[in-house]
Amino acid sequence: MKHTPSSCRKLKRRFKVGACMPQDGKYKIVFHGRILEGLNIGDVKKRLAGLLNADSKKIELLFTETPITIKKDIDYPTASKFKAALRTAGAVCEIERTAGGTVDVKPSHLVPPDQPPVSGNIRTAAAPSAVRAIHPGRIWYVIAVLLIIVPAVVAGIKMAVTIFSHLTTGIEFTAPGVTEVTVGRPDRFIFWYTTDDGRSYHRDLPQDLKITVYDHRSERMIEVKPPSWNSKETVASVQRQSIAEVVIDRPGVYTIEVNGNFPESDLLLRRSLVTDFFPNFVLPITVGLLGFAVGLTMAMVVFVKRAKIKYRANSAALSQKEERQWAMFSHFGTFTAFIIPFGNIIAPLIIWQIKKDQSSFVAQHSKEALNFQISLMIYSLASALLVLIIIGVFLLIGLFVFNIIAVIIAGVRANEGGHYRYPMAIRFFK
Repeated sequence: MKHTPSSCRKLKRRFKVGACMPQDGKYKIVFHGRILEGLNIGDVKKRLAGLLNADSKKIELLFTETPITIKKDIDYPTASKFKAALRTAGAVCEIERTAGGTVDVKPSHLVPPDQPPVSGNIRTAAAPSAVRAIHPGRIWYVIAVLLIIVPAVVAGIKMAVTIFSHLTTGIEFTAPGVTEVTVGRPDRFIFWYTTDDGRSYHRDLPQDLKITVYDHRSERMIEVKPPSWNSKETVASVQRQSIAEVVIDRPGVYTIEVNGNFPESDLLLRRSLVTDFFPNFVLPITVGLLGFAVGLTMAMVVFVKRAKIKYRANSAALSQKEERQWAMFSHFGTFTAFIIPFGNIIAPLIIWQIKKDQSSFVAQHSKEALNFQISLMIYSLASALLVLIIIGVFLLIGLFVFNIIAVIIAGVRANEGGHYRYPMAIRFFK
């Protein structure tokens, strides 16, 4: 059935449609210089140059002499395909009846609107929806930062409170002399001798000092030993040094007698930090490190996923210069380990994940850098275990120098467009 203008108007009023599907006549594709929202105009120009087999001068005409006819004297179905292909490249065009001149550019291939043109493993366009919505959202960066900061802050507060509480508690008494103390919880106790009270005296440790501890319940003497570690501490202006330790294995009343030929001095009996070292120090530090690892991993995953989505929405093949630069960064980026923990692993890993679909050259260099840094970490851990027999120190120094030299060589080779294989690298990723 052939539609007449009057029948079209009737159908339009009846079904509330904008217009009838054109069947006859010739049409043209007109470009008014508009691109899809959110796209970079430079990337759109690159994609159009590849799609239309045109040089940069002709592509510039599309944006400087608008409106301009890209293709004319074609039927409507063909015009629709041209419009869809140009839209996937990022250009917004209109279909109009044939009129005016044309630019001598021809699309090299046409694809349906929902399938962006692909060259090798490089996508050249994306659906508009990918530009408008990127998941996961930036809120995950906030969560990752909180996972890093909160456990670290809690661990720091826990250890600071423990140390402050430890330094501000204890039983003070004067020696030589006898004093009676009540112990409520069994523990290891340290005797601290005040060498400087910050005001009136400064003394060395007495040589003939003798301490005895008597248990009233068992009516026996408890062994007093020299301290496991000869420690010194300064609290405000008071300086102390550990002189002995005793293990009290049950609550009760104890008599402490200190004898010796030395001037009257202040002594302090305080619990040892060793007993509660795990819950007060090891556990908080472990939780802080775990939070750092989880938060950093989450931030990396979010960054890589968002970068990949942006790449699909606004991608273009890397130029040779860009390939060489990214390959060089994958090597030199390992030096970030000097300021960021595990930066030598993070930098090449992120570059590999983001750029592997755009350039096999960059992927190869980033994987090589990642393999070498993981291998170097294993060698460093093994060398650290050998520090006890001295040779480990020289191995660590040698690995450090070797790492710097090898990375510089690899980075320069990548910037020149060549390939490089690190010596001693275990190829975990091939």
